[in-house]
Amino acid sequence: MKYLVLISRLLVGSYLIITGFFDANDVIGYAYKLEVFSTSLDLKSLVSTSVLQAGFFSFVSTALGAMLLLGEKVRMTLLLVTLFVLLNLISVIFLSNHIEDNSWNNVIFQFLLLLLCIYMMMKRSKIKPLFSPIKQKVTLTTFILVAAVIPIYSYSFLPIVDFGNYPVGVDIQVVTDEGNRTFNCFEMDGSSATKKMLEYEGHQFLLIIEDIKSCHSNAFPKCNLLATEVEKQGIPIYGIASNNPSEIEDFRHEVQAAYPFMQAEQQVLRSMIRSNPGLILLDGSTIVAKWHFNSVPSFVDVASEFKLKKGGPPLIQ
Repeated sequence: MKYLVLISRLLVGSYLIITGFFDANDVIGYAYKLEVFSTSLDLKSLVSTSVLQAGFFSFVSTALGAMLLLGEKVRMTLLLVTLFVLLNLISVIFLSNHIEDNSWNNVIFQFLLLLLCIYMMMKRSKIKPLFSPIKQKVTLTTFILVAAVIPIYSYSFLPIVDFGNYPVGVDIQVVTDEGNRTFNCFEMDGSSATKKMLEYEGHQFLLIIEDIKSCHSNAFPKCNLLATEVEKQGIPIYGIASNNPSEIEDFRHEVQAAYPFMQAEQQVLRSMIRSNPGLILLDGSTIVAKWHFNSVPSFVDVASEFKLKKGGPPLIQ
């Protein structure tokens, strides 16, 4: 019986810590899922706070998991862990109708976790602190600090580890062939530009704007300066947004972007980079670098890190 409690404690605690770190690592991606959840419940007023929710829930998940493993404040921790797992179960049930990611398997898994939590509540007297009081405080404080810093870093820059479909090193053509969040882009007249872009032999920059309405336009002075320099070297740069042509054209004038713009599906752009706007450097159709809008590089920095090569004149005007 004692070992069953220990196994339950290890399983639930480890799951919460791993999930918390995973969500904190990609806090924007987690926020997108929370947007779907809020919309499915017709709670659209919560959509604007989805990033704050994502950071908070990832932090709580990690902190509760650490407290459970360490055996800190057992009664309160088990109560909060049980409520947190129950909330996860409810959210997964709602999300299962909107996200194709084997969600019903996740429903079963969350239900089993809930049973383990209830069992631990019944046997809570068998859960003892893992270390001495001083080691307990130091370990828990370390977990809490890391859990707080990672989502802030992820939001301010990019995920520490990119688990998305478009990490550095991937060939966009391969992702396209797999049909997994397929990348397709279109010129302003509606004609497809995908084939021309993916078959271009040389470096090219993509300035990804998943929605110009929520775009951080204060990043464009740096982006425009980089665009001017790379175009002097014959390296093409394109803006890609999900909005309609008239909105894109108005936005171009507003931020004084002289380079050509194209259209693509918002979900694909969100999957490509967790930044709005975000900068991607391609070598042919392979992603070789990504930058958050907070860390847009100068041309000197890019040129010193990559041997930029042009593949002829830009194919998209």
